[in-house]
Amino acid sequence: MVALVGDSEIALIVKDSSEDRLAYVLDAMMKRGLDIIVVEGFHSYIAKRAEVFKVVTARDREDLREKLHGTVPPIIAVSGIIAEKESQLPDIPAPIINSRTDCRKLVERIDEIIRENMPQ
Repeated sequence: MVALVGDSEIALIVKDSSEDRLAYVLDAMMKRGLDIIVVEGFHSYIAKRAEVFKVVTARDREDLREKLHGTVPPIIAVSGIIAEKESQLPDIPAPIINSRTDCRKLVERIDEIIRENMPQ
């Protein structure tokens, strides 16, 4: 374990190969009362969680089809390499946004969804 300690910050690096390490970290973060937690990856962990807003990334139509199978809403956007080739697809429950060329649009979409769903 490695600990970095500053005047007002602590960072811990811990070797852990357990299956529930993401759940442990998310639990620790939620106990801090955070409004937003961004997680990259772990699709199989969050795909079926309706309380998690998702940006689904895909390489192509087939990859997107596979990732959307079993993924429950809310899906707020689709991005990744597919967005370099496609700007819209029928039956896709969210806009396709190229985060490399239009990151601002993706951030605005996320901001819009958060504002609509945050308690006042």
